[in-house]
Amino acid sequence: MTPGQDDFITQYLTYTRETEPPAIYHRWAILTVLAAYLERSYYFQLGHSNIYPNLYVMLVGGAGTRKNTAINIGKNLLRKAGYRTIAASKTSKEKFFLDLAEQNTSGSLVDDILDQNIFGQSTNPVEVTPCYIASGEFNTFFGNNILDFLSDLGELWDYEGIFESKIKNGKSILIPNPTITMIGGNTPATLAQTFPPQIIGQGFFSRLLMIWGYRTREKITFPEDPDPEYTQYLVEFIRNIRP
Repeated sequence: MTPGQDDFITQYLTYTRETEPPAIYHRWAILTVLAAYLERSYYFQLGHSNIYPNLYVMLVGGAGTRKNTAINIGKNLLRKAGYRTIAASKTSKEKFFLDLAEQNTSGSLVDDILDQNIFGQSTNPVEVTPCYIASGEFNTFFGNNILDFLSDLGELWDYEGIFESKIKNGKSILIPNPTITMIGGNTPATLAQTFPPQIIGQGFFSRLLMIWGYRTREKITFPEDPDPEYTQYLVEFIRNIRP
């Protein structure tokens, strides 16, 4: 298999053709990969706001539609491209925010509360705090307090500036320009059992793209290893989309 002259999405669908997930899952998985890697390098200006590439996507389908497979193939390419801020498979809201804030003290981002002036404004340049959430078991990722967690993620989707959150010990943590891209998987039954109908059109869910997929007839007992040259081509493409 060698890359052709088609657009990147078409080439990725060719790359994943001999797998069990439906093509629509692969399409949205790679779109979230590109969105995560772009961070805030590009945006559309919409009135007084900017629209950034980050996406919230949920793959919905019955058991056995291989949602996790589609997510993992894309996530592995993103990791090969050098993206490092990929969330754990399960976390709590407090730990998630602490992990985001940790980027501010790791040397690449610096914005401590002591570096604010008397008006509460940072004296350091505001940068980006990226994160890619990729979980085939959407509900499992959020731990016990899922509704509260989702409420905050709804606010983070297009947040501009420094997001401040207080954790259990009362300490404030600061997250400059949180840029979260997410893809998860869910079945209709689990979705209905977890979330009351009245919240579907609010906050987080108003920002979420739900992608339905049918189980394919393709059953591959022993899938072939991906072509390393094709893999490298896709990885290099991802690396080169960001200035």
